[in-house]
Amino acid sequence: MRPVLETRGLVKRYGELTAVDGIDLSIGPGTVCGLLGRNGAGKTTLLRIILGLLASDAGAVRLFGHEASPHDTVARERVAGFVEELRFYPYLSAVRNLELLSRLDSAGASVAPGDALEMVGLADRAREKVRGFSTGMKQRLGIATALVRAPDLLILDEPTIGLDPTSAASVRTLVRRMADDGKTVFLSSHNMTEVAEICDSVVIIDAGALVWQGTLDRLREQAPVAAYRLWTTDDAGARQLGREFDIDIDRLSSGALLVHADDALRNSFVLELARQNIAVRQLEPDISPLESLFAALTGDPAESAGESESQGIPARSEADKVHR
Repeated sequence: MRPVLETRGLVKRYGELTAVDGIDLSIGPGTVCGLLGRNGAGKTTLLRIILGLLASDAGAVRLFGHEASPHDTVARERVAGFVEELRFYPYLSAVRNLELLSRLDSAGASVAPGDALEMVGLADRAREKVRGFSTGMKQRLGIATALVRAPDLLILDEPTIGLDPTSAASVRTLVRRMADDGKTVFLSSHNMTEVAEICDSVVIIDAGALVWQGTLDRLREQAPVAAYRLWTTDDAGARQLGREFDIDIDRLSSGALLVHADDALRNSFVLELARQNIAVRQLEPDISPLESLFAALTGDPAESAGESESQGIPARSEADKVHR
């Protein structure tokens, strides 16, 4: 099946800094692909090149089997999306903003502005001026501007940043539904739980270079062993049993046990705990397979793209805006 999006040897330099370093990508139709990387890794630079907002210094972008030169709007008529900060006319309403953008779009609008607002949950705010919108509402309005074109390839730069949990879940459902309808979505995110939930494949870049690409299933096979936090009624007994299973178990300052084991071994361990009358009070992931692989590939778990917004990790830094 022909890829919807391909890049070959993409390079972008800013003086001595190489923001994108020879990236080769291939994304098939009807899939959601997540783009991960530390702040400053080159994510937004890559997305800008794909959208035709920035010319690469070397390499090529192919869309739907055809090479797309920089700023080639004809080649990108089936592509829509946004990168970095969204900007609108603040003194106009949401629906008026979409109407004006639709008129400016040479590819033409295929979805009515009102319908696009309905899709992102803003139908009841259509007549309100954008200056009063929250960050989350502006994010949803940005997605609506892309949906007006009814694109076959949607490029989204952190589409759920700033959204409350309910709105973020709504956007994830929308993205997944678009893929199920045959559209292709390429999105960057700092939320690995989100990526694992909705994506079919993952691309990880570090210092401008691609360090991993593959499906979620392949990722789970190749990722380092995940860690789980465990609370029991007999921690000493659980640790003794862990030694019998050859499982690495550490005690955390929170009082939980940190268990390092793959799914099969962890399942057998938990079942044996029950047989020995040691109750499992709680078992939860400490670091997911995706987070483990990300940390192993980028070497900096402290800036892991998998930290959720609720954990206080900033989605973007000023350096990120410059380096990408």
